[in-house]
Amino acid sequence: MRQNYAETVDSHFHGIDLIVQGCESGSHARPMDLDWARQVRDACIAAGVPYFFKQCMQEGKLVKMPELDGKVWDQWIEAKP
Repeated sequence: MRQNYAETVDSHFHGIDLIVQGCESGSHARPMDLDWARQVRDACIAAGVPYFFKQCMQEGKLVKMPELDGKVWDQWIEAKP
């Protein structure tokens, strides 16, 4: 059973500026658990860390910038003056 990342935000996200997540690609790619992607996304939201969901296999095809729960997650680090 996977750890609930939203419950451990403080210890796991300290000093992290951005999370980029996506599935493996290629002929030997393993399937991605979208519930895990949701947990990481939710933890990023809770921690105020930008979340970028890069790619995912859908119906046997690699989709770049896929929707996760009806939204494209393409957040990025804001430029600092």
